[in-house]
Amino acid sequence: MSVVTNLSDDDRTAFFSFLSKGCDTNVAAMLLKSKNYTNGGIPMNEKLVINANLLRKEPEFGTRVCVVEKAEAVTHDKFERLKRHPMWDNDLITENTDLMFCDINNEYHCLLIYDEDQGDGLLIESEGAPYARYAQYIPNAKLLYENHMQTHLQEMKFYCPLISLSITHFL
Repeated sequence: MSVVTNLSDDDRTAFFSFLSKGCDTNVAAMLLKSKNYTNGGIPMNEKLVINANLLRKEPEFGTRVCVVEKAEAVTHDKFERLKRHPMWDNDLITENTDLMFCDINNEYHCLLIYDEDQGDGLLIESEGAPYARYAQYIPNAKLLYENHMQTHLQEMKFYCPLISLSITHFL
């Protein structure tokens, strides 16, 4: 309860109101603390937050064409393990090694593994290895993938009206 002594009267009232509804003390304290983190006067919980690997003084950003052959949602724990240890053998990568390769047009065919809860992902091309030999962290990968699939389904409905009836029936 030490957090209560540092609160303004309004925040203290909100805190106790939150607790009176049967809510956890730790949750209430975290919510009140998150309100106080500001940058330029705007509360941090109102800003866009992106997980990224910022590179220092890059002369250019060379990109490659990467084709997502398959996307797999995994639990937060499995994603964190893969993110922290990309060089460790991974069953999901092993099961999908046949989908990952670089073709004659220098296009990388990849596996997208994303966190089903938080949505960030890893784009992986293993070149036959059981680990993430080539990989890139993709913020909001789940959202990108779901938007792509939604657009693709809309295109199928437009081009194949008979198929769209059976697809929408199952959605």
